[in-house]
Order: sequence, then structure tokens, then C-alpha cells
Amino acid sequence: MKLKFLGTRGGVPVSGADKSYGNSTSSVSVVLNGVSYIFDAGNGILNFETNLKINPAASQIRIFISHYHFDHLLGFPFFQPLYSNKFEIKVYLPTFGNIMGVEALQKLVSPPLFPVDLAVLGEHVTFLDFKPGEMIFDGEAISVETKLFTHPGGVCAYKLINGAKSIVYLSDVENAEANTIKDLVEFCFSSNLLIIDSSYSDEEIVTRRGWGHFCISDIHLLAEELTKTAIYLFHHEPSKSDERVEKDSFLLRSRYRNVHIARQGDEVYIE
Repeated sequence: MKLKFLGTRGGVPVSGADKSYGNSTSSVSVVLNGVSYIFDAGNGILNFETNLKINPAASQIRIFISHYHFDHLLGFPFFQPLYSNKFEIKVYLPTFGNIMGVEALQKLVSPPLFPVDLAVLGEHVTFLDFKPGEMIFDGEAISVETKLFTHPGGVCAYKLINGAKSIVYLSDVENAEANTIKDLVEFCFSSNLLIIDSSYSDEEIVTRRGWGHFCISDIHLLAEELTKTAIYLFHHEPSKSDERVEKDSFLLRSRYRNVHIARQGDEVYIE
């Protein structure tokens, strides 16, 4: 598996030399068996290499949307493979309550917010609704386990599985339920890598309960249990400089050597 952080920022895209951990919003790609698996479609998805000569795996794309907040969909209507039949694309959309994924996506990709709607996409794009908790199979060797977690409106966690290897992606989550940490540890147990929301410091979370995000103490609880899993801090709060991102997690990373800061553009290989 080859993983690349296409966008690591939460909320909105940012700029500035002091924000090198990421300026684009959430998107992560994994190349596996000649297929590209992309998690979320923030404007980071526009950093995905679509030149088939450079990246042959781009011909087969699977996009998994975690939830329908704007920062996780910002890049979707600008993603050029959606408009070219050189690519085969499947878009997996979780259903939260009575809201179907295609309906939620259509609200963004339609006038007056966008000049055209989803009808302009060709037959090479397939939308697939599912309920979090269902298992998704992609051929005989690859599966994706899904699970619902706490975030305003709901959020879907994904575990990409290939034999004994797996990667978990959960960009937004709040420790607001009694079993949140326990459930997440069970979902991630034996996984090689976890990409996890790390938006707030312990001081910030005091005034931001209900906003739908983890704080550093929550990740301490995870790291105590997931000692063999590489944990990548993700969804950096948009106002935070590199210095602040590092400062917030310094003690956490000093204690747990398996905890790292996700940086946009970085690649991680799982053999």
C-alpha cells in the first residue's frame, strides 16, 4: 500500500509559509493493486496525480466520502477525472438518517452553488449509497469496513483491508459518547495505520464541545491502546501555524513514538 496525504487541513484551505503541514482540506489517497482509493474530496483531492503515464492506478478510482460538510467536498466538483471517460470512478456515499448521499452531494453540485449538476457526469462515474456498518467489497482481495461515529450530522469511518494489512481513516470525530474511544480502538485494532482528527488542544476543547472534533487527550487514550498502530494526526485547525501544531502534540508525540503529524504531500508505504 502506498498512502499519500493530499490535504490535511480542516475547515477551509489556508496559505502561508508557516502552514507547511497542509494548506488543502481533507483528502488521502491509497494505491493498492493498481487501484486508487481516495478518502474524502476536500480541495486536497486536486493534488491527486491524474496523468495516467505517471500514475497508471488513476484509471481506476474509488472515492469514499466520510460526511457532507463543505470542507470534505470542496474539491469534488473540480476533480477533472469526473468529466473524462478515460477513468472509471465509483463514489461511495454514506447515508445518515433519511438523507441519501447523492441528495446531499447534489445540493453542492447544482445551481446556485455550482453552474452545473451531477447530470453532466458520464456513465464512467457510479454513485453507490450505503449505510455505515456495512462492508464494501472491491473485487476478491480488497474490502472496506465502515462504521458510524459521532459528529454533527454523522461521520463514517473507513478501514481499507488487504489481507493482514489495513488502514483506518476517521477525519472528524468527537469523544461525546461513553463508548467512542472503546469503539474506535476495537475498529482500529491490528490496523497498520490510523489517520485521526486532532483539531483541538485540551484547552480549546473546553469551549468547543459539540463541534465534532477530538482533542489531544482523546488521542492519548487511543495511543495507550494502539501501541502497534502508526497514528497520524490530521485535520489541522485552519488558524494553526506549524509551530502551534507541533506544540499542541509535543508531549503526546514524545511519549508515544508511533504518533506522527500528517503533512500534506508526505507518502507512507506499508509493505
